Amino acid sequence: LQAQVDTYLVLLLFVAFFRKTQRVSRTDRRWLRFHLFARQCPQAFRDENLRGRYLETCELAASYTRYLDTLNGLRRLEEIRQFRSLDYSAKKAHILALVDRPEVRLLA
Repeated sequence: LQAQVDTYLVLLLFVAFFRKTQRVSRTDRRWLRFHLFARQCPQAFRDENLRGRYLETCELAASYTRYLDTLNGLRRLEEIRQFRSLDYSAKKAHILALVDRPEVRLLA
């Protein structure tokens, strides 16, 4: 889960580097999230347990990165630092709590 979030953040920097304005558009973010998380092929794993774990982490990472994109720079940095210190079960609970918050729009 952490690796997927980190990959998304690094690729955002990569995309920004190649933009003249160095700003990443909403479309860029959606495209990146799709190719990192939604495009995963569930049939790639024969083991049902492994397949379920990968699908779960993809869904959690997609939700969390959508949330991160709603934050300003300073708040995003604080959130990432806090998130990094959590273990997997705490990260999962944190993301699920964010999804349940009515003031947070996680739809892209």
